[in-house]
Amino acid sequence: MFVALKNFLDTTEEKKVWQYLIAILAGLVLVVGGLVYWHYAKISSLQAQLVVIDKNRARVRVLLEKNRVIKQSRAEIGERLAKDTDFKIKEFFSRIAQEKGADKQLSREPEFQSHDLNNGYTEIALDVSLSNTTLQMVCDLLYEIGKTRRVYTKDLTITKALKNDTVDVMMVIATLYPKVNS
Repeated sequence: MFVALKNFLDTTEEKKVWQYLIAILAGLVLVVGGLVYWHYAKISSLQAQLVVIDKNRARVRVLLEKNRVIKQSRAEIGERLAKDTDFKIKEFFSRIAQEKGADKQLSREPEFQSHDLNNGYTEIALDVSLSNTTLQMVCDLLYEIGKTRRVYTKDLTITKALKNDTVDVMMVIATLYPKVNS
């Protein structure tokens, strides 16, 4: 093989040899350049994929944290409901309304609403309507309701009453009960 190469170089003009040598070197430079370009393009592509993966990882971390908080809240709710099985929302509201003097402002008897939440719980809501009451009384009622973690305010509408400095209030307070399987 080396003999054939030596014979080829001896029989070819020097100018032609240099042209072949330059062509071979140019080809090698192109091949090496192509490999370098491919290498850095691949690295760039992988870095872009890493950015996407990192964003997705951050989203998953947030979702897992939310899931942990939800599970913890469900456990707390389950414990609270298990401790207080004979809780009656209407009696609870009547007691608070009487303590705050709001029982005289009831414009109608509170109405029950029941909703199956499809998560093992039933929501029992109490629709309450107060008329000609003060904002102070409303705030006191909401404060007392807020102190009890078993009950939450679901809806609140306050409108100015026709009389003096009073308001009419429509509110829905609710609580959860474990669903009873029949």
